[in-house]
Amino acid sequence: MSTFTVEPQIVDVLDRLVAAGHFSSRRDALVEAVTMLDDREAAFADLDRALTRAIASADAGHCIAIDDAERFLTARYRSA
Repeated sequence: MSTFTVEPQIVDVLDRLVAAGHFSSRRDALVEAVTMLDDREAAFADLDRALTRAIASADAGHCIAIDDAERFLTARYRSA
């Protein structure tokens, strides 16, 4: 277990969350916050990998021109 100092405004937020009944302690609120940050970072990493794959695919020529895509989508969804 580590001990550290946080800014007073962070303590105020933690206290408000506990007082509102969202968490039973400051620690629980911090654990949830760090878990959410970790999840968000993982989601960003997933997105970055997907974008890297998509860019590589487009660079390799696995794409269609925007005008062709527009015609395809217009034809498909206008008749629906």
